[in-house]
Amino acid sequence: MKAITIRPPWAQAVFLDSHAKDVENRGQRTRHTGTVAIHAGLRWDDEGQRTVFELTRRMYIHAATGAVLGLVRVTGCHLSAPGCCSSPWAQPDARVHITLSDPVKLPEPVPCRGAQGWWNLPLDVLRAVNEQLGQLVLAEAEARR
Repeated sequence: MKAITIRPPWAQAVFLDSHAKDVENRGQRTRHTGTVAIHAGLRWDDEGQRTVFELTRRMYIHAATGAVLGLVRVTGCHLSAPGCCSSPWAQPDARVHITLSDPVKLPEPVPCRGAQGWWNLPLDVLRAVNEQLGQLVLAEAEARR
């Protein structure tokens, strides 16, 4: 299964009950679609904390870092342009907007070393995710390898 590392608190915002982050702002396009794991990086984004608070009125103080937080469906990718997205999460200064839907938060974060760009979850982490969700995540991911 593919994964993407997102700096906290942006990663946590993907899994909010209301006003969830539905756009990931990036500098590079992707053709990847489908279910991916969201990994919270180790470095905290202080400026991001202010933006997340402005959009959600939620403050993250003890949020998980260095762990897989859950799964989300990547539904598309497009170049950023004025008025291209109605999402408040779409940053106009980002080069690319990756659209997200159907977030599934893990009951407990799964510790894992992240990487830049799109990367494959290690098999032990994939098994831990599968165990928590009680779904055939592992079978789906192995079929795509």
